[in-house]
Amino acid sequence: GLVEGEFDFVIARLPPEYDSRDFKIIPARSEIVSLLARKNHPLSGAKQLQLADLKDYEWVIQEHRSPIRQALENAFHSSNVKVPSNITNTSSALVMLTYLENTDAITAQSQEVALMLTRPYLGANLKVLDTSEDIRVSPFFIIQNRNQQLSPAASLLMKDPGDFVLSLVAS
Repeated sequence: GLVEGEFDFVIARLPPEYDSRDFKIIPARSEIVSLLARKNHPLSGAKQLQLADLKDYEWVIQEHRSPIRQALENAFHSSNVKVPSNITNTSSALVMLTYLENTDAITAQSQEVALMLTRPYLGANLKVLDTSEDIRVSPFFIIQNRNQQLSPAASLLMKDPGDFVLSLVAS
């Protein structure tokens, strides 16, 4: 869509098959990953958990090559800890929530999603595990086609990309 001129800009990670020189790329933000489990999970009260403490549990996470899955696997590799072998792959939030509620499985979600899922009025009965390591997803960017004129509305948004990026963080 962006290359064909259908969009003024996209908020995304630049796929490796594209040449970054063809685009104007403005840093937006990176995501922090939170690890969640049900409130009465055996590790829910533990402090400063290491990835080694989590490797033998069952996991319910997004499919291979999803940004959060890659960040999680990279964190295990960086810590010299074997990636968990007992993984259920799903992109369905409903499947993930049901699985977490009925098992000792752990999931990885963006910090924003984790905050939403742990609010008491939602009733998801989940808790963010206290881990000693930050897990970060590769950043995403505001990407514009370098050879395309922006529409008036997009020009207004991009007049101060810093404010635009801050509005992304706040939402």
